[in-house]
Amino acid sequence: MRLAVVLILILVSCNQGLEKPTPPNDLIEREKLVQVIKDLVKLEGHMQNKYGRIDRYYKTLDRSGKELLKENGISPEQFENSMKYYAEDQDEMDAIYGEALNLLNKELGELQQN
Repeated sequence: MRLAVVLILILVSCNQGLEKPTPPNDLIEREKLVQVIKDLVKLEGHMQNKYGRIDRYYKTLDRSGKELLKENGISPEQFENSMKYYAEDQDEMDAIYGEALNLLNKELGELQQN
């Protein structure tokens, strides 16, 4: 899944200067996308910590990521389309990832206090 996001960002960066596309009909609202990205990062971190090497966990991570999307009422296609749309504006994408990171840091701070 991380590879897909990286590839999307690379492809989008090649299209700088073009008009911003029309949002997809099933666009995930920004706040929800931030939460989903936060959860996906936590999932990937857990898998990496548990299995160490990506060749040991990539299939499990893919299935778990799809399940996480499903639990949030999001299809993989909807997620991909939304990521492509938001990635058209690099500042917006940076802000989304920044918010997800802030949420992760807040959770970490709360865990460390307990």
